[in-house]
Amino acid sequence: MDADNLQLAASLVSASYISQGGAALAARRRLVKGLLSNRRLPQEGWDEATIEMLLQGLLSNRRLPQEGWDEATIEVLLQDAALMDSNTFPSQLGLGERKGIGSAATSGATCCSQAALSPCMPVSTLQDAALMDSNTFPGQDAALMDSNTFPGQVGLGEREGRVACPLVARMHCRLSHGIGRSGDIAAEQPKAAGSSMLAKLAAHLAGDALRIAGLADMALPLLLPSATGMALTLVLLAAAGAPAAARAGLIVDKQPAVKGEGSKEPRAAATAASEASQLAAAAGGCSGAPTVLPRYVVWSRIDQKTCLKAITAANLVPIVVELLQQGDHLVTDVAGMQQAVERLGPANVAAVVTTTSCFAPRASDDVVAVAKLCSKLGVPHIINNAYGVQAASLTAAVTAACRRGRVDAIVQSTDKNFMVPVGGSVVAAPAGKGRDWLVQAVAKGYPGRASMTAHLDLLVTLLHWGAVGWARVLQQREDLYGYLSEQLAQAAAQLGERVLSTPGNPISLGMTLDGLAAAAAAANAAADEAAAAAAAGAGSSSEAAAGAAAGGGGSSKKHVDVTFFGAMLWARNVSGTRVLTCGKQQDVAGITFADYGCHISGYPHPYMTAAAALGTTKADVDVFVVRLLRAYKELQEKWRRAAGQQTT
Repeated sequence: MDADNLQLAASLVSASYISQGGAALAARRRLVKGLLSNRRLPQEGWDEATIEMLLQGLLSNRRLPQEGWDEATIEVLLQDAALMDSNTFPSQLGLGERKGIGSAATSGATCCSQAALSPCMPVSTLQDAALMDSNTFPGQDAALMDSNTFPGQVGLGEREGRVACPLVARMHCRLSHGIGRSGDIAAEQPKAAGSSMLAKLAAHLAGDALRIAGLADMALPLLLPSATGMALTLVLLAAAGAPAAARAGLIVDKQPAVKGEGSKEPRAAATAASEASQLAAAAGGCSGAPTVLPRYVVWSRIDQKTCLKAITAANLVPIVVELLQQGDHLVTDVAGMQQAVERLGPANVAAVVTTTSCFAPRASDDVVAVAKLCSKLGVPHIINNAYGVQAASLTAAVTAACRRGRVDAIVQSTDKNFMVPVGGSVVAAPAGKGRDWLVQAVAKGYPGRASMTAHLDLLVTLLHWGAVGWARVLQQREDLYGYLSEQLAQAAAQLGERVLSTPGNPISLGMTLDGLAAAAAAANAAADEAAAAAAAGAGSSSEAAAGAAAGGGGSSKKHVDVTFFGAMLWARNVSGTRVLTCGKQQDVAGITFADYGCHISGYPHPYMTAAAALGTTKADVDVFVVRLLRAYKELQEKWRRAAGQQTT
C-alpha cells in the first residue's frame, strides 16, 4: 500500500492503527530499499513476509469493482493488509495470551495447504502461516513488473509468459517470462523487468555469499539454470571456441586493480588497443576466432562420472592424469599435468580441469600449483568447485590460486552449497580487467532464454539466512567435520578398522573395511570348497572337481562382495555413503578405468566414505554411527558363519 491507499484505509479503520501498520510496511520497504542499493546480504535473515514483499480503487468506492480482479491484484491487497497486523511487525514481541499465532491444528493445516500450493515459498512457522490464506499465494511486486501481468496487456507473440495452470503460476511466483535474451543469458529481458531485476540481485547476493565463504576478490558471478555438470560443459565449450589470444591468457591482469587507484599491474598484451579487441572477441565476437579449435582437456582423475561426461559432452577429448598416492590420500600429479600439456601442445589444449571437493581418499587438487603451471604454459584453468564453497580451506586455496596463478572459471553447485533444489550453478572468476573473460563468454554463448527458478531459489534462501545466518551455517559445517571424524574413529576402533588419513579433504572421510573383506574372502573360499566337494561326490569328472576347487565356476552360489555393505546401509535408510573395493574395471565415456570409484588403480584397502556436508547435523551423525556398527557386525557375523568360523 502506498501513501494514498493508507490514507483511504484510514477512513475505514482508526487512523492511529493505520499509521502504525503503515510504519511497519515502511520498515520492510526500507529493508528492500537497502538491499537494492547495497547489493549485499543483510546482516540478519529476513522473515518470509519481507521476502515476499520483495518478490510483490476498492478503498475509495467501497463497492464491488465492475470487473473481477485477477489473482495478483487481490493478493497485493491481502498481503499488504496482513503486514499491517501487529503479529507481522518486524521485531514484534508479543507477551499476551493471544498473539495472532493461532492453534497448532489450524495453523498447521494452513502451513500444509500453503506448502502444497506454493512449494517455492514454504511456510516454516505458525506465525508466518497466519500471513497466508490456503487458497492464495502472496503476490510479488517483481512479478507484477513482468509484461504478462500488466493490466490490459495483449500479447501476440509465441512467448508471452502464458501459464495454463494456476497452481504452476503460483509455484513459480508468476515469474514465467524467464531471464536473458537469445544473445546473452545475463542481459535484461524487455518483457520481464521484474525477473531481470531479481536475477541481477541474485547474482550480487551470490557474489557476497562467496565472499563471506572465503572466495575473495571475485568478479560478479554468473548464475546458470543448470547443475554443475552441464555448467562445466558450457564453460568448456566457451573455452574451446574462444580466440587463441584469450586461451593463451594475453588479455588478462594477473591481479585485480586496487579500488580508487590506476591499475599498475603488468599485462601480457602489447597495447591497450589490442587488449580491448581481444577482450571483445573473447566475450563472443567473431574476430580472432581460431581456424582449428583445440580438442583436448587435461584432467586430474576423479572417479565421478559427471566430471568426465562434462568434457565429452562438449565434444572434447579428456586426457586423464592419474593421481599419486601419499600415505592414505591421493594427491595431484602436477608434473604429470605439465607433461601432458607440453606433449599435446598448449594451443591444442582447451583447458586444464582441476577439482576441489571430492570423495575421500582423494584430496583436493593442488589448485595453486596448477594455476601457476597454467599461467606459465598459457592454457585456461577451470576449477570444479562443486561443493567446495562450504569448506574454508578449499575457498582459501582457490583464492590463493587466483592471486598467484591463472584461474579462468570456478564452477560450483547451488544445491550442494546453499541447500536449494537441484538445478543451478554459480560460475565465478577473479576480479580484474578481463579476468572474467570466460564467464562473459559463457553468458554470451548461452542459447536462448532461461528459467529463473534457480535464481529465485538462491535469492530467497540467501535472504532467509542473511550474512550472519550464512556464516553460522558455514561454521556449523566446519564443526561437524570434526565431530564426524571423532565419532567415525571411535566406531572404527570398535570394529578393528581405522579412519583413513586424508588431511587434504576437509569434507569427506574414509574408513577401512579390511575386516569385512577378510570375512567375505573366507566365506567365498568355504563356498568354493563346498561346491568342489559336492561336485566330486556327485561323480563329476576330475577336471570339473579341480575347476570347482580353484573357484572356476563350480560354486552354485555367487561370491559375496564388500560392496554389499553399502546396500545394507541404504536399506537401513543411510544415504550418501559409498563402499569401494578394487578388482573391477568400468568404461566411462569411452575410457576404461581400473578400480573405478577409488580414484586410482590398486588402492590397498576396501573402504567406505561419509561426508560432513552442509546441512548435516550431529543427530544425523549419531544415528549413522549406530546403524553403521549394527550393519557391519551383522554382515561380518553372517559371513563368518558361512565360512564355518567361530563367532562371538
